[in-house]
Amino acid sequence: MKELDNFRRFLNENDPPSDLYASELEKAVGFKVAPPSYNPNGDKLVIYPSSEPGTERFYDDKTSQRIGVKIIDGKFYIQSIFGYSRGVEPIAQQLGEKPGSTSLVGFSIIMPSGDGIKASTTQLKRLGNLLNKALKDEANAQRDFYKGWINPD
Repeated sequence: MKELDNFRRFLNENDPPSDLYASELEKAVGFKVAPPSYNPNGDKLVIYPSSEPGTERFYDDKTSQRIGVKIIDGKFYIQSIFGYSRGVEPIAQQLGEKPGSTSLVGFSIIMPSGDGIKASTTQLKRLGNLLNKALKDEANAQRDFYKGWINPD
């Protein structure tokens, strides 16, 4: 039995940071948090502002808005922010970064150099809320654009 306890302790001590911090960060920000599909060092997490925390299935494809976070010594560093341009560009101005273009029309990305930008859970929650507001604004703009459209068929 003692061997099993030692093995459990070994597993807990050697868990990658992403496993240790995912649920903690999810509770703090109120959005779905999950490790990325490719995470060899186990030190990265992705925040999905459009998805509810605690859900097993969530929207994760090339157009899902997300905040990439790296964990260094228990602190969170923003590695990337991807979303609608109308949300990413104001965030980039606030962070003093230049948004980059993507191959997807209407989307932008911020990728700070080095280890990234140190951020608290409060700041990450605020960034997620800004991305969600941009999503709603984009939906309203699309609705207004197609309001009078009639299918010719």
